[in-house]
Amino acid sequence: MKIICKNTKNIIIAFAFACIFLVNASPAEAECYPVCNPILAPCPGGYSVWQNQMYPWALSPFLWACFPCGGYGCWLGPAYGHVGGPVCATSLYSGCIDIGPYVVGWNCFDRCNGECNNSVLYGCTVPNSTTAAINIGETATHWTWQCPQKNGGNNSGTCSYPKPSVNGACQTFPSGVDPLPASICVAGTASAVLGSGTNIDPWSWTCKGSGPLGTDASCTARKPCVYNNYQCITSGSNPCVDNYLANCEKSVTISKICVATDVNGTCSGALSQSDCVSHGVSCANSMETCPSCPVKFGGWREVSP
Repeated sequence: MKIICKNTKNIIIAFAFACIFLVNASPAEAECYPVCNPILAPCPGGYSVWQNQMYPWALSPFLWACFPCGGYGCWLGPAYGHVGGPVCATSLYSGCIDIGPYVVGWNCFDRCNGECNNSVLYGCTVPNSTTAAINIGETATHWTWQCPQKNGGNNSGTCSYPKPSVNGACQTFPSGVDPLPASICVAGTASAVLGSGTNIDPWSWTCKGSGPLGTDASCTARKPCVYNNYQCITSGSNPCVDNYLANCEKSVTISKICVATDVNGTCSGALSQSDCVSHGVSCANSMETCPSCPVKFGGWREVSP
C-alpha cells in the first residue's frame, strides 16, 4: 500500500493498527493462543493520541504514541472522496483533539478453549488436567464430561470414555450358609434375594454385569444341612411279618436304619447306621426268631412233655 502522507507519524499509526488486529485474532480450532490487552496512559499536556482532525471511523482508538498538537490532519479509510489511506490534509491545524489514552505496554496471557483427551477417563488436553473435568455424567456405555475453558475461551464439546465390560459372577457356598452374607457376588451388582434357603425354595438372586458387553449370572444358595433327633428304626421290610409262613419259627435278620429330622429342609440322601452311632444312638442289624408256625387242621404236632 502506498503511503500518501510522507510523515513517520502516520507510518507508526498504520503499524499500530495492524498489530492490534493481529494480536487479538481468534483461532478457528480448540487450542491455546495469546491474547494481549493494551496498558493505557494519558498523553501529557500539549500532546494527543491523534493529530488534530484525525478521523476515527477506520482507525483503532489505541495508538502507541502521543503526537504534538497541531500539524497536518490525517485519517485512514475512505473519506472526502479518497478511496484508501492514510490520507493527510494539506493545511496546518493548530487545534488539539485529545480523545483518549495511548498504549504504553501490553498485558498478554493465554486464552484456551477446552479440549478433550478421550484416551483417559475425565481427560482434558486443554487445560491439561484430569481433575478439571466439568458436567460429569454417563450413558449406558460411556462416561461423559466436558473440558473447561481458560481465560475466556470456550468449553469443549462432550468428551467420552467407554465403560469396561464386567460379567456378573456368583459367590458360592458349597457347604451351605445361614444367614446369607452381605457380599453375595464375586463380580457385578447383586439384585434382591428371593426364597427361603431350603431345597424346595432355595435363595436366588442375580449378579448383574455392567458395560456394553457385560452379562448377568443367576445364583442360588441353601442353608446348611442340619439333623437332630436321631433314631434307629426297623426298615420297612420285616421278614417275620411280611413273609410269616415262609419264615415262621426261623431266625431271620432284622435290618435297622438311621433316621433324623432335617432341620433346614436342605438335606438329601439316606443316613447310615454309623450316623446314628456317631450321635450316640446305637444302631445295628439284629437276629430275631419269628413266631411259631400255625397248627395244620387234622395233623399232629409235637409238644414238650
